[in-house]
Amino acid sequence: MLFEKAIKLDSTFASAHLNLALAYRNLWNSIGSEESFKKAKDFSHKAMNKERLYIEAYYARHINRNYDKAFIIFEEMSKTYPKDKLAHAELGWMFWRKEIYNKAIKELEIALELDPEYGLAYNYLVDTYIEKGDFNSALKICSLYASKCPWDALPFDRLGDFYLAEGKLDKAMTNYKEAVKIKPEFSSNYKIAYVYAFQENYVEALKWIDYYFNRARSFGKRGEGL
Repeated sequence: MLFEKAIKLDSTFASAHLNLALAYRNLWNSIGSEESFKKAKDFSHKAMNKERLYIEAYYARHINRNYDKAFIIFEEMSKTYPKDKLAHAELGWMFWRKEIYNKAIKELEIALELDPEYGLAYNYLVDTYIEKGDFNSALKICSLYASKCPWDALPFDRLGDFYLAEGKLDKAMTNYKEAVKIKPEFSSNYKIAYVYAFQENYVEALKWIDYYFNRARSFGKRGEGL
């Protein structure tokens, strides 16, 4: 992993520890993530102001579970660094968590204006519309996400979820397989297995579970296929 290599070159590289912590979270490696967050915090005094604020915000959110503090920091950052797409995206997520959906949408749309191919903002925006109960808009945004970021497995996986919920198994399968084509170890594997099992094709279902288990990059991810 790139951030691990950076840390080998400089063990006090706070931003590398932060990004490694976030990467570990995505891999469900809670122990590695917590250790990296703490190292980022320990060395944050060596970071530039913006990086230090990110460390403070993520540490507050993920380690201390102090969402109010994280909200204040991200709100401050969105004003201090108005061209920073991540600050707007994370502020949007914080508004989403507070169930202030219109403000969440506004911040996420700002992030997408700054970068029309920003997957994180699309993903948060899909979640926001779902929580708002606007499933048509959620599906529309997810489709846009897939068209803007065809290299990203996540929007296809999420489209598969939408179609699966609607009982459109063929469309669900098509999108899940597209996600796996992009990223072979992606969790769409076990969803393909689920669709096959639902269709009573248990041989294919077991094959895809095994495929997922063998391709998964971490123990945490493998747990989904068991």
